[in-house]
Amino acid sequence: MIRVHELKYQSNSKWSLDIPSLHWSTSQTHAIIGLSGSGKTTLLKILQGLLIPTHGTVSLGNLKSRGYVIQEGGLFPHLTLKENLLLPFRSANPRFAKSWSFRYKEEDLSVAVKDRINYLLDLVSLPPDVLRRFPHEISGGQRQRIGVARALALDPELILMDEPLAALDPLTKWELKKDLRDIFDKLKKTVFMVTHDMNVALYFGHTLTVLHEGRVVQSGNFEEVVSHPVNDLVQRLLESGGSVQK
Repeated sequence: MIRVHELKYQSNSKWSLDIPSLHWSTSQTHAIIGLSGSGKTTLLKILQGLLIPTHGTVSLGNLKSRGYVIQEGGLFPHLTLKENLLLPFRSANPRFAKSWSFRYKEEDLSVAVKDRINYLLDLVSLPPDVLRRFPHEISGGQRQRIGVARALALDPELILMDEPLAALDPLTKWELKKDLRDIFDKLKKTVFMVTHDMNVALYFGHTLTVLHEGRVVQSGNFEEVVSHPVNDLVQRLLESGGSVQK
């Protein structure tokens, strides 16, 4: 069980997050949704450890390792896709952790790492030859797939995703939505997905947590929120998601 208790975060002299208590089960996908400035990315960064709460506690239960998918993939533009994908392995290897160079030689890669890369590419439906390219040479959907593969590189127990489907064309978004849900169902990971798009939240979320101005408006499983929205804001967000189907 993942829990936050009396969680507050202060930014620019105002409380950008104020959550008395929340909990989520493991091995499920949890959608965090809200309008711009609602505090959803702040919550995700606190769960990732990038921000320290001003007050309160966060417990990840037995989950020890985390993978983070940044908006638009968050790839380093001066590195090839292969070098981007190898960064988690490099950071976990004492031999390279303090090296100034981001680049591996092929002979430095173990059989296990090579096998893991091939597995990840197959998982996110990308061909091996794409690894020779740089981020600007591929599509936005492919960049997101590499970002997902990098987050999964070390087989983390918790995956945190910040707007993974933003700024994609409709067809690419539809294809990536389907593939991501297949990946989540296959791997049984605990996933937090931040989005402002209720259609995306409804497609992925076993649970939905709606934030507004740093506070929780409603949180519960998919059926509860869809069947009993607590106010007009939640109702409007649900209606913006179109037909509600899992």
